[in-house]
Amino acid sequence: MTREEVAVAIQIKTEVDNHRFTLETALDLSKEFAGHENAREQLAAAFNRYGSLTTYLDDMAKQGEKQKTTLNLDIASLEDQKKSLGKECSFQTKLVSQLHANVAAEDELRGFYNRYHGVSVLMEHLASWNQVFFIRCNNPVFAITGAIDHNSGNANFWTDKPPVMCPNCGHRNLLFDEKVYQALNCAVGTPIRLKLGG
Repeated sequence: MTREEVAVAIQIKTEVDNHRFTLETALDLSKEFAGHENAREQLAAAFNRYGSLTTYLDDMAKQGEKQKTTLNLDIASLEDQKKSLGKECSFQTKLVSQLHANVAAEDELRGFYNRYHGVSVLMEHLASWNQVFFIRCNNPVFAITGAIDHNSGNANFWTDKPPVMCPNCGHRNLLFDEKVYQALNCAVGTPIRLKLGG
């Protein structure tokens, strides 16, 4: 180092000390601005606009607080939107589930209609009766033949009056068809009045 460089360094140190800074602080400040292009021009513009670095830093802090407040409001708004969207998603999920259930019910009704619409005339006729009895013949001869060939077994029939004999074989030992009564959840032998939905 030359004498001139030493003299300049002493003068710089003296100037820094006169402004109540340490040389280390001045070096740290210079490091902060070293990464900026045109740091000198930026500092000069800030001094011209604000009059001092402290005022500039205060203004920057205020702007930072404003931005922070704005960001916090935006975050709160987004959180509200998230909750709202969560509720809407839950509602839509339930709605889709209900629609799936409706489609399944419609498919079931369509299947029922396709299966039974051909016998609707018979159902209307039976519904016009005051009562219906579900009967099966208990003729032992046909019970034996029915074990071999189902088509030659005992007769099953429906009637609107209490039966006295089998219309197929004339046998008088008749039983109520328990399976039909159980399927209708009724006491065996109860006269049934068919009621069709409408």
